[in-house]
Amino acid sequence: MFISYEYIYVAKVAMGADKKQLIKAFAEAESYDGPSIIIAYSPCIAHGFDMRENLDQQDLAVKAGHWNLFRYDPRSLAQGKNPLQL
Repeated sequence: MFISYEYIYVAKVAMGADKKQLIKAFAEAESYDGPSIIIAYSPCIAHGFDMRENLDQQDLAVKAGHWNLFRYDPRSLAQGKNPLQL
């Protein structure tokens, strides 16, 4: 929904799946001159997972397609590029 406004930086991340994508998303969101939102996946004990396996569960969720990683940077529109990076 936030992406449809076309002026909000949006990212979905999972530290256990891709640390480089996570760091890039935080850096881009911080440097964006406007509203930013980062949606991070992190299962909890109520989901039935041992918390020591949290990062592994994040990786499995991404690999299974349950949690897609992306970054949407509106600044790319001005450069004629696709703002959505999967």
